[in-house]
Amino acid sequence: MSNKPPGPIVGKGRIKVGTPICQGQHYGNWPQCIPPKSEYCESDTYHLVSKTPDMIFDVEWNGLNWVCSSDGYNYDSKDSYGSILIYKVDGVELLT
Repeated sequence: MSNKPPGPIVGKGRIKVGTPICQGQHYGNWPQCIPPKSEYCESDTYHLVSKTPDMIFDVEWNGLNWVCSSDGYNYDSKDSYGSILIYKVDGVELLT
């Protein structure tokens, strides 16, 4: 028996620091991810970590996982590596 609520749950939320994430072929713990290059200035060294770990995402629980999308964190942006998937129900702080 699963303790995951049925979907959908849609709103705004934050990914909790340390939550395991999946983004494309990348796995890590938030804020380790593949951030859009637009988060970094040309003079910055690019790192696999978000510069804004407290950013607000559009979040949707589909019954299996959270899909977290925002500017640069979806497939609509040319420098994005896709939305972030979270499989832990409590990995997202739901704001609305």
